Amino acid sequence: MNRSKFYSLLVSGACALGCASKSTPATPERASALPASCAALNTPPPSHGAQYAMSMPLGVGQEGEWCRFFVAQDEMWVNGSELALTRGAHHSILWTTEYDAIPTENRSGETVDTSGAFPCPAGALGDWQVDAVVAASQSQNESITPSRLPTGVAFHVTAGQVLLMNSHMLNTSSQPIEPCFVINLETVPAAEVEHEAGFLQFYNLFVTVPAHGSSIAANACPVTGDFTLLNLVSHMHSRGVHFVANLESSDGSLQEQLFSGSEWHDPISAKFGAGYPLKAGQWLDYRCEDQNDSAVDVAEGLKTTDEMCVLDGTYYPRDRRFERCGEEFGSADGVQYNPEGTASGADFVACWYRSPLEFNLGAGPSNQAARYATQSCVTQLCRKAAKPVRPFIACMNAHGATCQASCPAAGPASWACLQTCIQEQYCKPEYDAVAQATCD
Repeated sequence: MNRSKFYSLLVSGACALGCASKSTPATPERASALPASCAALNTPPPSHGAQYAMSMPLGVGQEGEWCRFFVAQDEMWVNGSELALTRGAHHSILWTTEYDAIPTENRSGETVDTSGAFPCPAGALGDWQVDAVVAASQSQNESITPSRLPTGVAFHVTAGQVLLMNSHMLNTSSQPIEPCFVINLETVPAAEVEHEAGFLQFYNLFVTVPAHGSSIAANACPVTGDFTLLNLVSHMHSRGVHFVANLESSDGSLQEQLFSGSEWHDPISAKFGAGYPLKAGQWLDYRCEDQNDSAVDVAEGLKTTDEMCVLDGTYYPRDRRFERCGEEFGSADGVQYNPEGTASGADFVACWYRSPLEFNLGAGPSNQAARYATQSCVTQLCRKAAKPVRPFIACMNAHGATCQASCPAAGPASWACLQTCIQEQYCKPEYDAVAQATCD
């Protein structure tokens, strides 16, 4: 096993908590004139707020994630948004970030020309230090974030805050195209705001669909406080055939189905009018049913050749822990499992250490088999055995680099040292909980 692969997820998770990054001074600005390719959208700027836009030429068959940074000129309380997409845009998101100035170095330490639109192959979460979603869309029919929030509720953007626009684009036509993504943010005075809005993005890192077969991937996320839920919507890729999200009581029993849908490309959100009350101690459990008719095993990843299982929604008041499924990118409280799974914690440990331990967020065909083997260690778990797995992974996130620095550089002795360091010195309670977990 390649020890650098062992820590590819761990380093990414650690950086979600804040890693240094090179940056260049930036002058606060609104978006400049719309790119020419955006003219067909006929989207004038809002009377109160800001407009941001991004476009990127795509060759025939080209697919990828692109990003562009902006700096907010003024403080904004965003009470609604309008998002317009041309053909070729799969999803588009506007994030706030943790940067004081536009960065020129990503989480991997790579220098990036961020003066305009640029490729971000690991997506916004994988490449950059993003914080909150302000506006999002994955359909030409409707936005994920509401066009208008309830009175007194708004997303918050501070003056001078660095924003990141991210779009997944795909050209399925026979000619080059230049997809465009335009966001209008409608604002209200700060004095009118009582609650900061939040955007939940429950992201299941573990999805596997066998060749010529089917599977179910599930993720249970804790409700960490009392909230008002405004909408929910699924995000899947082409092998997704059904998605359901349920509200559960603290003991895991079903209370109510909140969302159900079968459309992967243009899903329509479930809307809750004035809002649906969520109470601390409840769980939001969602699951994706996938069907793979190809001859290749498919794993979770960013490209349409991969699969995804994500639950998005808008709520208030904002709570960072809630909207990331109980924690940051390396969630400790979320439970990823298979409703039909039978693997125990001991099965997970045996699988984990003999797998390629590959988590490349860029994904695609080049490492599909390696990601499938690694992710299968989780996607075969029953829910009871899965519960202690993410705390164990989170502990590895926290201490993996320290163990790596204290062990030999390569070879069997290196892996023996790493496992002893993690399992005995830093993460013994977490490891023991996993090793003893059963499905009974």
